[in-house]
Amino acid sequence: MTLPAAEKWLQDLLRDKYVYKHWQEAFNAIMGAEGDATQAVAGVERLAQAALHQTGLTIKIPPCTDLPQLAALEEALSNSIKILKLCNQIIGLPPTIDEVLDPKEEQEIGVSICI
Repeated sequence: MTLPAAEKWLQDLLRDKYVYKHWQEAFNAIMGAEGDATQAVAGVERLAQAALHQTGLTIKIPPCTDLPQLAALEEALSNSIKILKLCNQIIGLPPTIDEVLDPKEEQEIGVSICI
């Protein structure tokens, strides 16, 4: 893969989150290996290890708001809850999607005794 192809691939993957200077050292390590895959992997591995041991390193994961699959699944779950309510399988107020996915009972951390 050429450098422009690698940059294009990352730009397509990361979209507006892609910043060349964040990837420059990795590109330099790979291009400096001049086709030697073992040397390229070793160079990237050195960078990864250095990043892991960096104090004050903050990894930010942006919220996934643009996933069509997630929206479709949430809509399907919401429709299932509505159907259950219409069929009198849910008594009282139906739970929200958040309550179904992350029940309050599971948020409590307790001691379980295994006998």
